[in-house]
Amino acid sequence: MKKTSIVAVCVIEIFYFVFSVAGRPIHSQMVEFTVITTKGWVRYAVGASWTVLWMEPKPPRTTAGYQIPNRADQSTSDSSNFALITVQKEFPEAVASEMVKAATQWGASPPLRTKHDGWTVFSQEAKQKDTDYTVRNAYKDIADVRVFVRFAWPHLKTNPQNYPAEMDGLFDILLDSIVGKVGKYEPRKGEVFRRKEG
Repeated sequence: MKKTSIVAVCVIEIFYFVFSVAGRPIHSQMVEFTVITTKGWVRYAVGASWTVLWMEPKPPRTTAGYQIPNRADQSTSDSSNFALITVQKEFPEAVASEMVKAATQWGASPPLRTKHDGWTVFSQEAKQKDTDYTVRNAYKDIADVRVFVRFAWPHLKTNPQNYPAEMDGLFDILLDSIVGKVGKYEPRKGEVFRRKEG
């Protein structure tokens, strides 16, 4: 008999966040996703206009990747990306594998390790082919999983002038959006369950 498991919940309601870069307010529509874990849930927000690159929402390791729109990278092989990974903590080898990836040095200098509201963050500059990138990796224990975040953007000549500052601010907003709890998930109004056979 096939087992049916609830693997993700998408919140239809769209909301706005506002932050300021160099005195200029930035508004963007965001939509929330919730990953149902073995013993609880983890929720996060992404841009409503972001392209979903992949989504593998079945525990013990779930992954989702998104491309962040940027006119500067059109007609190029470069892009700004966000990925979120959850790993059940009772699978230590899988957790350790993601930990190694988070701290891996990709550029000429080791990543700078900092903290942000309980998150351990690794920041570095690296190249993809001929393009310089800023890369952020972070992890934090939430609910019954360790959550890993990967965030990167290219340094393009046609990027908006304040693009690095905007991306830094967006990274913090994304981290702050990620919450979760142990226990049965109580759906909110307007949520759509996605189920996967297996």
